[in-house]
Order: sequence, then structure tokens, then C-alpha cells
Amino acid sequence: MNYYKILFATIIFTLFVSCKEESKNDSKNESIEVIDEKINEEELKYVIDDSFPIGDIRRYGIRIEGGDPLHPISKKPTTQTIFEMASKEKIDLFFPKGYYKFGIYIKGLNGLSVTFDNSEFGGPIYIIEGEEKNESTNISLKGDFTTYYKFFSRNCSDIDIDNLTIKTDLEKNSAGLRSMGCDIYSGSKYLTFKNLVIEDLGSGSDKYSLSRAALQVHGWNNNPIGLSIDKVHIKSSDRHGVYITGKEHTIGQIIIDKFGVGNINGMKALEDSDQGESKNITGVWLNRLTNSHIDEIIINTKDSKGKYAVWLDQGNIGEPTIIEQLTLNGGDEKLGVFADEITNTVVKGIEK
Repeated sequence: MNYYKILFATIIFTLFVSCKEESKNDSKNESIEVIDEKINEEELKYVIDDSFPIGDIRRYGIRIEGGDPLHPISKKPTTQTIFEMASKEKIDLFFPKGYYKFGIYIKGLNGLSVTFDNSEFGGPIYIIEGEEKNESTNISLKGDFTTYYKFFSRNCSDIDIDNLTIKTDLEKNSAGLRSMGCDIYSGSKYLTFKNLVIEDLGSGSDKYSLSRAALQVHGWNNNPIGLSIDKVHIKSSDRHGVYITGKEHTIGQIIIDKFGVGNINGMKALEDSDQGESKNITGVWLNRLTNSHIDEIIINTKDSKGKYAVWLDQGNIGEPTIIEQLTLNGGDEKLGVFADEITNTVVKGIEK
């Protein structure tokens, strides 16, 4: 009799423990579902067309060939709204192939990832600080994309960019202007480009006053640090081809097809340059550039105009910059290489 009582008590206890474990597991599952639901609710607030997957910008009201309307929920531009949401919720955004009449403005965001599929933009690409002066950090722009305006960075760090093309099309540029090139400005740190193509840099009016070089890397007293470019190809520049200051930059290859083919009307001086120097139009101008390395520079001097093909300006000789190979297609009779008396740049090989 005592045996059956003990067996019965054991069965009851086992069932009780089992029920408690199932209850605990159910609570955990409910907790997980609630968390997921909260994440989805935050993203769902901004959905305009749920036929598109999460992250596709068409889901939130952006249309190919369209503009950047105010979002009905945030009352702010739709791109700003979804960039802020995606940065907060860690959602990867996607711009499908096509032309968009607006630009990309990333201001003070941390941890934004955007993928482009041959996406084209009529406005500029900006990566800058926010209203509270907080810098943009950990930004990833993947795939192939084009701006018909310009690229500009300031007060940002750890920016990874795949393949960017900057070109001129007066009909597609949102202001009806020519390209204004790539401007990496004050406080820009650790920007990485795989391929940067600049097809044109315009001139001709005061609207191009700050477009001094197709690629300009500068910033008084807060120069860019750690720029990395696998390849930059400048097909045409009305003014300077490349102007670089700062430190710890690494560039694989610089190719310049032609430079100096426009005018300098209304052009302002480049930062870190002495008075009047900016008027000396140059293919590649390295000024106060330290601890940096360039594998190869190729310049077509035959189709270019200006004063120098390459200008190796002042620098700290204790922190040298190295150019492994310099090639001047067309020779150096028309446009040569000028080295300042206190340059810190060493060219290991020259081919004319």
C-alpha cells in the first residue's frame, strides 16, 4: 500500500514540474514574440506600400524617377525618416536600379547600411555631422551608385563606400549644373572607396567657386585622416585633378585623363595653400601630406593644360609620403613635376 502511495506522489510531482517548465518556456516565447513585435511595429509605422520587402525604399514611399516627399508620419523628408529608422533598428536599406531626383543626406547617424543597384541621384551625396554636432559613423554604402552633383563629407568616421561615379548631366542634375566633384573635407576620418570615378568637374561661374579639384581632400586645422581608395579615375577636370592634404592616406591608383581644360573664374583658394597658389593648375598636388602611400599615378599630359603635372608641395620630412610609380603619358616638356625645397614626398619611379 505504501508503495502505491509513493508511486502516486512521484507521478503528481513529475507532472507539476513538467507543467512549470512548459509555463516558463511559454513565457519565454511570449517575451521573444513581444520583442519581435516591437521591432516590427517601429518599422511598420513608416510603411506606405507593404508589397515591397523590409528595407526596400519603395516600401516607405520613395519612387524611381520621383522626388523625396515629406513622410506622412514624421513630417520630414522620407529619406531622412527611413535613414534614421534604419540606423536605429539596424535595417539594411536598398535602392533599386533607376534615377532619383533627390540627393542622399546622412547627418549624424551611427550604423547605417545602404545597398545600391546602379542607382542614380540628381542631388549630392552628403555624409556630415548632425544638428547636435554629432558625427556620422559606421556608414556602409554598398554596390554601384552615381551622383550628377557631388560627393561631400565632413565630421564623419569609418565610412565604407564601394563604387561611386560622379558625372555631368544637366538634365539630371537637380540644379541644372555640371558635376562639382568629390570633396572630402574637415574632420573626415577613415573613409574607404573601392572605385571612385569622376567623369567631369565643371567651371564657368561663381556656382563652382568651391570646386577647385575633381578630388579635393582638405580642411584647415582638422585635415582628413586615413583616406583609403583602391582606384580613382578622373576623366576630365576643368581645374585641378587631385589636391590632397592630411595624413595616413593609402591610394592604389590615380588615373587622370585630362585636367585644366576649363577656367578659374570665381574659384576660391584651396585650404592649406598659400596666397595665389591655387591658380597654378596641377594634375596631382600633394600639400602637407604626411605618412601616406600612393602605388601609382598615371597622368595624360598631352590633353591637359595648366602649370604642373605633379606638384610635391611642403611637408614634414620626418613623416614622408611615398609614390611608388609616376607615369606621364605625353612627357614632361609641357607639364612637368615640381618639388618644393622642403617637400616630404619621395617618388621611387618615373616614366615619361
